[in-house]
Amino acid sequence: MKKDLSSMLVQGGRFNSVEELKDYLVEYVLELILIELENLPKDQWNKTLKTWEKIVLLSYGMMNKPLEEREKLYERWRFDAIMKTIVENLAEALKESLRLGLLKEKQEPEKLLQIALQHALNKEHPQKEMLLEIKKLMGLD
Repeated sequence: MKKDLSSMLVQGGRFNSVEELKDYLVEYVLELILIELENLPKDQWNKTLKTWEKIVLLSYGMMNKPLEEREKLYERWRFDAIMKTIVENLAEALKESLRLGLLKEKQEPEKLLQIALQHALNKEHPQKEMLLEIKKLMGLD
């Protein structure tokens, strides 16, 4: 007897919609940034945000490399498990943002952080005041 297993096939990617991807960006990426910023004096926020932009750029550069090559680079750069996970998850989110049309092919990948920030503000995030300060630091107001 044959069973229809077509419902188990993955259609497209991890996210089914732009909205789902934006929610993930807020819940994962933006929350990590907020946790880090909460523990820093405000005069260090800009530097931290620039670092996160570089992490997104690194993830963008890694997203199409084979796993073996990425692993070698992580080892060479002495990335711990947390940093590897962040880069891998961001690379996947960047791929999905291109697939779903959230980012365009020639668009700057760090725009992903701006999208997450704006989505959180649109959803009335509980740390709205902090997000508005971040928005100002990023020159988006």
